Amino acid sequence: MEKLIITAAVVGSHTHREQTQHLPMTPEEVAEEAYQAYQAGAPIIHLHPKDPNPEKSDTEVTGEIIRLIRERCDAIIQVGTGQINRFNQIRNQEERLDLLNIVPMPEMETLNAGTFHFSLLSPSAKLKCFLMSNPPDLIEAFARGMVERKMHIEFEAYDLSHLRNIQALIDSGAMPADYPYSVNFVFGMGGSTFPDPRCILYYLDHLPKGIHWTASGVGKYQTRLISMAMVMGGHVRVGLEDNIYLYKGVLAKGNRDLVEKVVRMAREMGREVATVEEARAMLLFPRSDITQQCHVDVVGHPAQGE
Repeated sequence: MEKLIITAAVVGSHTHREQTQHLPMTPEEVAEEAYQAYQAGAPIIHLHPKDPNPEKSDTEVTGEIIRLIRERCDAIIQVGTGQINRFNQIRNQEERLDLLNIVPMPEMETLNAGTFHFSLLSPSAKLKCFLMSNPPDLIEAFARGMVERKMHIEFEAYDLSHLRNIQALIDSGAMPADYPYSVNFVFGMGGSTFPDPRCILYYLDHLPKGIHWTASGVGKYQTRLISMAMVMGGHVRVGLEDNIYLYKGVLAKGNRDLVEKVVRMAREMGREVATVEEARAMLLFPRSDITQQCHVDVVGHPAQGE
């Protein structure tokens, strides 16, 4: 079985400070959380912007966070392109597509692969339910933009039909058949597939061979879903965006706690954890220029795993 790639979703659009005091709220805090997750064993950092200054756009804030992370380490940076901005407001299509123009450019961006009702089951969620609108023209525009910029695409699949939408991009020529992409199966919220091993198997029956896949579970579903993925040969995503608890009733003190828990679980199962270099090689990143830029030597910041 290949080595396990851990993605740390260090901060999200829906998690808020009233839920946990450990949530990063500024670019500096997000970058430090990313560095701590990287040090704990997560080669991929999934980002959403956080900054209380309303004068800055989400694109500008994300670029600032990326610069701060790259001063600290060579983690693979993956940016979310969802519908909710950092002030918990719905972005229009133009605002979402502007996330293709982040400077410096991330190596990866996510692409929601279909429309669905996004419902948060947590009683403390501020935005309980909304239509996550991802029409075919928006998905195609994102895919073409990511291919043009040679970003690795991670599709977010909340439903089996979303895999058909990915195939439609290939059939239309919006994404070449040999273009490197991966899929994250999202479970545990209203509007998504049941968090059940049989659902994962059904997904895998319809996923082309050789495509890397990740499982992420929201809230109480996180541990069971990442356990399933590790056993079944997939990869995992954890972090304060998806789940704020280390164990039932015990808040994680940061993303490092959640990544360290996964590393312990993987060790118990006899599955090695991939380094940044190994993850890049496994995912076949198309941008050699970015890969070279990320091999930084920052004084005072030891290499991953040391």
